[in-house]
Amino acid sequence: MKKSVFIFTFIFVFVMGFAQTNTTPKYNVPEEYSFLLREDYNKYEPEIKEAIDWYLWRSMGMDNDKRQNAATFFMQWLVGSPAVTVEVDTKVVNFVDTNPQLLIPFSMGWSKYAIENENADRIKASAAGIEAVVAYYHKNRAFMNKDANIEKYEK
Repeated sequence: MKKSVFIFTFIFVFVMGFAQTNTTPKYNVPEEYSFLLREDYNKYEPEIKEAIDWYLWRSMGMDNDKRQNAATFFMQWLVGSPAVTVEVDTKVVNFVDTNPQLLIPFSMGWSKYAIENENADRIKASAAGIEAVVAYYHKNRAFMNKDANIEKYEK
């Protein structure tokens, strides 16, 4: 009996480890990057999309340094990007007083939509930002303040 429990446990741990390895996005924040020229922003768009996907996927309770570095990389790109401008309408982005950390996921959702859709519509980009916020809030609810505005969006 003990032997079968041990074998089952071993197989379960092995399979779960393998499954997690295959579903965990691999991401490394670029160590050296430069946003001096207009072309630099376009050049880094694939890395920005990777940073967005990884950041929004990763729990707030893990990899704090790496998450901070990914957010810094993204924000430095966003601040100077000639192609992407995030508009924050306080009537729509009504959750920053309660959870200011959600401004980054909003900006990431908007930016990813804008990168993937040339001449992006600002209403659709805003909706993509809200969708990113709702998913991020739902995943990380234990690390945030309860927010009725986001929960309305969630419904």
